[in-house]
Amino acid sequence: MKKYLLIFSILINIITAHFVFAEEPQTPALPPTVSNCQRTFIKQSEPFFYVVLSSLAKNNYKIEEIQSKNGLIIFKVYNKEFLANITKIDFKTTLLKITPVDNSYNFPYYLVENIFKTIEVDLWKDIYKLN
Repeated sequence: MKKYLLIFSILINIITAHFVFAEEPQTPALPPTVSNCQRTFIKQSEPFFYVVLSSLAKNNYKIEEIQSKNGLIIFKVYNKEFLANITKIDFKTTLLKITPVDNSYNFPYYLVENIFKTIEVDLWKDIYKLN
């Protein structure tokens, strides 16, 4: 009886060790595409431009160039340059399109997703003019 109990406990330990040390299945990250890198927001284009600038600053992305009249921002992340294009669709709707300058979509998708998430958090905060 002790012999069977010992064998049974060893088998239980082997089975549970297999489940404890087994790797969890990893879901592959989505590669960025043109459709993943653009999003429409309900906000006027001029205040939205400043929201995009603040989200880039919050994510510690280096801003290389700003063209406020055209709604263009060139910024750099991990030695790769990106272009943020802010386009007015109508009075209250604005399109933000983030594309790599070299048109190579070989970068982690979270770089763009971090910008979108930060914008969604700050979208309805008031913008004040400093004196």
